Amino acid sequence: MGQQQLLLLALSAVIVGLSVVAGIEAFGEGQRQATQDALAQRSVSIGTDIVVAHKKPW
Repeated sequence: MGQQQLLLLALSAVIVGLSVVAGIEAFGEGQRQATQDALAQRSVSIGTDIVVAHKKPW
């Protein structure tokens, strides 16, 4: 019975380890996506500012 408990403990440790790695990967991907979205939003904002400045009368 002790061997069975040790096997379950080792299996649990592997599952938890894989879950942590998957969580870190998901967080990194979300962070990359957020950075990309922020850059796209900044580009649109700069473009809008340029159009507004161009349309202003001298």
